Amino acid sequence: MASVKSLFCALVLTVTTCRAQTPPQVAPPSPPPQAAPPAPAPAPPSLPVTVQIKKTIVFLETDCLHDFGPDIQSLPREAALQLPAERQLQVLTQLIGLTEKLRQVKPALQRLSPDEAARLPPPPNLQPEKFVDEIEWRLQIVSRMMQFTDAEVAAFLDNDLQLLPLENHRGTGFLVGYVDSRLKPPNTTIRYLITNRHVAQPGVENGTPCRIVSSYILLNHKPDGSHPSNYAELSRTDKIIHWSTPDDPSVDLAATTLGFDENTYDHIVVPVTQFVSDDDLKNHKVVEGDPVLFAGLFIQTFDEVHTLEPIVRTGSLAMVPEGLLPTTLQKRPGRIFLADAHAFGGNSGSPVFVDPDKYSGTLYTMPRLEMLGVLSGMVSENTDFTLNVTTTISGNLPANSGVSVVVPAFELKRLLEAPTLKEERDKLVASQQSAK
Repeated sequence: MASVKSLFCALVLTVTTCRAQTPPQVAPPSPPPQAAPPAPAPAPPSLPVTVQIKKTIVFLETDCLHDFGPDIQSLPREAALQLPAERQLQVLTQLIGLTEKLRQVKPALQRLSPDEAARLPPPPNLQPEKFVDEIEWRLQIVSRMMQFTDAEVAAFLDNDLQLLPLENHRGTGFLVGYVDSRLKPPNTTIRYLITNRHVAQPGVENGTPCRIVSSYILLNHKPDGSHPSNYAELSRTDKIIHWSTPDDPSVDLAATTLGFDENTYDHIVVPVTQFVSDDDLKNHKVVEGDPVLFAGLFIQTFDEVHTLEPIVRTGSLAMVPEGLLPTTLQKRPGRIFLADAHAFGGNSGSPVFVDPDKYSGTLYTMPRLEMLGVLSGMVSENTDFTLNVTTTISGNLPANSGVSVVVPAFELKRLLEAPTLKEERDKLVASQQSAK
């Protein structure tokens, strides 16, 4: 309740005596009235809660080299022979087009003998009975041409990336502020970019991490001389950031420091003090039925809008299990929450907030949102009504049960306080102190 100020007025009585022999004294003139100081400008209204949450969001995009191993295994010679001639020609045409691009990539061409390189151009007048032979040969050639070393991958230029067969993965990230009191004001908060491990390293959820060739982050840039309003800016990050992940292989989280000009990008950080703790759960401050809210990538509009526009979805906390449940990392057992909130492709890495006052018996006028955790996937429902945990990094999902998987915020705090990230903060403090 706002404090009430009482106003007190003092009434001053002046008694004047008159003496015949003494002329009355004349009071000095009153000073001219002074202009009242201008009233302070009213503080700008607080942004709605959902707008603040949206400002913590970033979009992440990763390109991986396509692995042709499964393609070769799924199309042995016997299977190719069973295809209609029209389908054989389609497969062959795709492989010819791919090898035509790959031979423009120097490391790929160097893996072939002169005779093999000479055979790469499209064969003239190839007869249908030779389609399968050519398919089989080109599949093997493509597989060899794609065996790049890490050094070669790191050296790829943008022109090379346009020629390579890539798989595109998109997900959500968000910004967290970790206060380190050892740092000198006003810059005592270290900014971290948070997402799922399977967003930072696609394929790890299946035990087959992909070969990353490029990664990007999408942020809302503030207006500048060329743009009258916020606009989305895509920046390449694979050469400048390094992800830290938990030692526990069941925890689907990744974190990295992220530096940028505070005045350049429109953003808000989630303070670590806003995380739901393990003690909050033990003391039943957060319980099943509490409302939840998350914001993340709406993959269907990723290429349609000129600003970063997260979608906001709501639901309720459905389960706070005391034991371990299958997680989104190869279904390893781990600590997770389940939320009755519909998630879909691109939502992986979204921050999930909970209103712990809804059923606590207290009266309130505004929701008090705390960060419950990080959305890592959804529970799919198969035709036989069995439930399976799967990630939401891709856009194609089986029947969605409407139940989402959330990695607890206390797991994120544990990651941020792990030795690797603590050592980075120690180095930052030391460098700041040495600069005195």
